[in-house]
Amino acid sequence: MKRYLNNMKYKALIFDLDGTAIEKQIEALPSKVVIEAVQKAREKVIVSVATGRPFNRCRNIIKNLGITDLCIVSGGTEIIDPVTEKIIWTKVIKKTDLRFILNVCVLYPYEILFSKEIKGLPAKDKNIDKDENVVFIMNVNPNDVKNIIIEINKNKNLIAHETSAWTEGKFDIHVTNIEASKKNALIKWLELLKLNKKDVIAVGDNKNDLPLFEEAGFKVAVGNAAEELKAKADYIAPSVYNDGLVDVINKFILKV
Repeated sequence: MKRYLNNMKYKALIFDLDGTAIEKQIEALPSKVVIEAVQKAREKVIVSVATGRPFNRCRNIIKNLGITDLCIVSGGTEIIDPVTEKIIWTKVIKKTDLRFILNVCVLYPYEILFSKEIKGLPAKDKNIDKDENVVFIMNVNPNDVKNIIIEINKNKNLIAHETSAWTEGKFDIHVTNIEASKKNALIKWLELLKLNKKDVIAVGDNKNDLPLFEEAGFKVAVGNAAEELKAKADYIAPSVYNDGLVDVINKFILKV
């Protein structure tokens, strides 16, 4: 971990939701102290989220936080205006590549969710009607994660990332267009908001935040973060269970 400088003036804060701003539960909402800290931060800098959730699964969280700046959703496949709900930028997985993903997963029983679906099906029962932004492979056993990711990443059009699942001891795999990760989306986000990467604090907890760290000036892992993410961090904050995001805001934005 690098030594940090508390005299740097940042212009933006972007953070993950599950495991970073909220506890990792499907219906979780931010705590009162997180909401209050985010509101204070919004008076000084641009505040946004970069989440694996599609917008229909994080709309209420973003609303509770009072965020109005452009947000990165669906694993980095969309940038959306949370006020108008207009999609500003997007990258999709073509139907032929969706079929490739299903072929990889057909030997497994795991639930497959497309983009904004609430309920999925095993790969063998899944129909493809159109291009999709992201594919979620849900509640994967630890022993299967590596093999599935290796097989999917053999397709040059795709990139698969592991993240912890809402079910303890399981993992989810997020699959996107190779040009759509939190890194690619952050590059576009910086361009849209006319910011330099050095102006941005990024906060995360899981391996799918590694691409986000690649384009952030100052990288923060919360205390419950994956060790791979902590190794890339400039600062390690308290865990999500101790409102680590509040610590980040107080220390690096409000300077209190």
